[in-house]
Amino acid sequence: MNRRDLGIGIGASLGAALLNASLAKVAKAAGPGRWMTAKPIPVGANEVIGAAVGGKLLVYGGLSSFVAQGLFWAYDPATDSWTELAGHPDNTHHSACVGVEDRFYVFGGFRKPADGQAVWQPTHAAWVFDLPSKTWTQLPPMPTARGALTACQAGDRIYVIGGSDIPPWDKTHAGMTLQWGGEQSAANEVFDIKTGKWSTANPMLQGRNHMKSTLVNGKIYVIGGRVGSAFVGASTSVGINEAYDVAKDSWTPMAMMPTPRGGLEVAMLDNKIHVLGGEAYAFGLQGTSNVHEVYDPAVNSWNIAPNMPSRRHGFAIAEIGGKIYCVTGSDVAGNGGGPATGITANEVFIPE
Repeated sequence: MNRRDLGIGIGASLGAALLNASLAKVAKAAGPGRWMTAKPIPVGANEVIGAAVGGKLLVYGGLSSFVAQGLFWAYDPATDSWTELAGHPDNTHHSACVGVEDRFYVFGGFRKPADGQAVWQPTHAAWVFDLPSKTWTQLPPMPTARGALTACQAGDRIYVIGGSDIPPWDKTHAGMTLQWGGEQSAANEVFDIKTGKWSTANPMLQGRNHMKSTLVNGKIYVIGGRVGSAFVGASTSVGINEAYDVAKDSWTPMAMMPTPRGGLEVAMLDNKIHVLGGEAYAFGLQGTSNVHEVYDPAVNSWNIAPNMPSRRHGFAIAEIGGKIYCVTGSDVAGNGGGPATGITANEVFIPE
């Protein structure tokens, strides 16, 4: 049995056998909170990423008919205004990003190959955008080309984890399609911000794609995603929640997310992880989601919070000033090969 088949089996069995156990950990609502709307993004897009940079939310990406659109906008919460930024030199979709002070780091992702094949071709490219100078700089490439991955900063290092890649033995596929969803990576590759060098750390326990991560008290929590394929219609969505101890270089399975889904987003408030939106075709979720579930690492349990007003996946998220901003994304599931379908919503969660 290869890793891909094993991933399908693990995802299905965990999702079916442990869903009720995970639901049992859902307690009362995670505390009061409300949603409000802010100024919409001028151009909506499917499959974007976002991060807080210099007090602003930077939104990058977009996907239409297998083409990476390269949309790049900055939202300023202080003025409720949008500004278009300098285009990326090498557009990708399904990349991972991290905001560090005034810099926006982008890792991996997919592109359409130069020969025009309708596939998601993974890249190992890494870039950084400097907000004050409005310039892009190419960084040393990741050791492994992959997309639909996640990245998380811990101190002077950025951990780039998981995703979907092409196995080294495969000489026939240029990228992912609905019929061939790629190998689900468990890679944990580490970029040193100060030295600009890459190293490797221990891989995840379960390779997957379309999951997200955040740091809480020295541990990186990687939540949700898919196994079996990079495409939602051919994959099994999972509620897997793994914690990576940065100091010990070790992984531990944690309480599973109640609603298995990929294409979700996460943000951290008061040492609790807010998990929003996503998409799946399994376990009662058919299409896009506006679910808002909150994980408390201190007690290893899940609560519920007010749902996001708009159902969507592949959107941008950031915590700025104690509020969670959720921007654009698609309200239509499984549109990786079709025309762009992006809503313009900019919805803000305010804890109370």
